[in-house]
Amino acid sequence: MNATGRAQAERAGPLLAGQEITAIIASPLQRARQTAEIINEFLRLPLSIEPDLREVAFGSMEGEPLLPWFPDWLEGRATPDGRRASLRSPGASRRY
Repeated sequence: MNATGRAQAERAGPLLAGQEITAIIASPLQRARQTAEIINEFLRLPLSIEPDLREVAFGSMEGEPLLPWFPDWLEGRATPDGRRASLRSPGASRRY
């Protein structure tokens, strides 16, 4: 997290106080975790890290319509760039 992101999180904490938030759930990615921790310095709430909240980058398809490529990507049959390939090894659990 850079200085700008840290400053934004520090400003967000007091703004979120009193908003009836009962817990903070964050992605395990460093930037998201750090943001949650900074905000929680003000809120003092239960903070949990949820592995299923990881970010995904869609490469050249970023910002484009999800069809027709997205269902094939979800099933591991293709990449967002349209390459037909298995994104998981056989028998691997399905986690994104």
